[in-house]
Amino acid sequence: MNRDSVASLLTNIRNAQATKKVQVVVPFSEAVCSIVRVLKREGYIKTFFVCSSSKRYLKLNILLKYMDEKPVISCINQISKPGLRIYNKHTNIKPHLNGLGITILATSKGTITDKLAKKLNVGGEVICHIS
Repeated sequence: MNRDSVASLLTNIRNAQATKKVQVVVPFSEAVCSIVRVLKREGYIKTFFVCSSSKRYLKLNILLKYMDEKPVISCINQISKPGLRIYNKHTNIKPHLNGLGITILATSKGTITDKLAKKLNVGGEVICHIS
């Protein structure tokens, strides 16, 4: 099992969209599920659902989204890593690519985008940039 499930999720999505796959199956965790919820809410993926491969292990099945045979997610970069956590105050949150992309943050209000964090005046751990 990979210790960094967020990095595994982002890499699986990046690789699947590079090869034009329709879906990605990743191991379930609360952190991964909260990131995928944000991606769904912002329109970067079609949908997702939890399925079980056995009684013990849950899997997250993610259906990817394409526009004119091009992936909706063109760039996905992990910012905060297990060895180096990156935190931002709400005053230091800048829009990613001048608002053309999103930044996902883990805050006290849950896992949210940079725009919502700025609106709620909360800072947190910067998880990734997506465009």
